[in-house]
Amino acid sequence: MFEEAMYGDKTIISDSLLNLSLEKQTELELLTFQHFLKLKEICTPEQQNKLFEIVHRLLGKAQQSNPPPGAPIGEVKGEMPPPPPRGERPPKRN
Repeated sequence: MFEEAMYGDKTIISDSLLNLSLEKQTELELLTFQHFLKLKEICTPEQQNKLFEIVHRLLGKAQQSNPPPGAPIGEVKGEMPPPPPRGERPPKRN
């Protein structure tokens, strides 16, 4: 792999590594989902409600801490700062 990275087609190597990363991420997400389904099966209805809240809280934090590249701060959570006063706005782009 090192020789390929040093002397091979960097585009092909980059694509291969990206695909491998996506496959592993998909496997991880599937395992995580299956884990929580199994956990739900052994919970009482009250515990299932608590589990649901915990998972949503964890997922919300993960999404907040990993915004998509180039996303303005606050956009992921739906919290944007207020716009500047009228006189201080930058000119509109065409």
